[in-house]
Amino acid sequence: MIVTGPFMPAEARQRLRLRAAEQPRLRILEFVTDPGELLSRADRVVAMGGYNTVCEVLSFGKPTLIVPRVSPRREQLIRAERLRALGLLDVLPPDEATPQALSRWLVRVPGSPPRARDRLDMNGTDRLPGLLAEVLARPLPRPRGLVTNGVHNAAY
Repeated sequence: MIVTGPFMPAEARQRLRLRAAEQPRLRILEFVTDPGELLSRADRVVAMGGYNTVCEVLSFGKPTLIVPRVSPRREQLIRAERLRALGLLDVLPPDEATPQALSRWLVRVPGSPPRARDRLDMNGTDRLPGLLAEVLARPLPRPRGLVTNGVHNAAY
């Protein structure tokens, strides 16, 4: 199953559809409303490194190869490299994403990836009230350049 996403160029999607027509087990979809259904049945996942995609993939604990976008920002690459350092997924820089490299990763016998919950705090929403209380309990910093008793106290 290949989900192209809505931003893949039309000519690339067409090339994939032509290839899929030759492979009866291969399906091409442009968009799915619930990727969880596909992820739950996947043996392995190859994806870009967007925040939502990575969180979704990690929640299913599937062997994952992230091919992150690196422009216009490196955010996906940074996220992917940090998660690779935790042993949660593999990373392939986009300039190295050749059919051969993808094939090598796909035929490799995957080990069981560690559970993301064992290596990451996935309960940020539950921790948010405590973190907010900590921030609100701190004294406010004294404003710089404050005027007291008619004297300007500039901070440099």
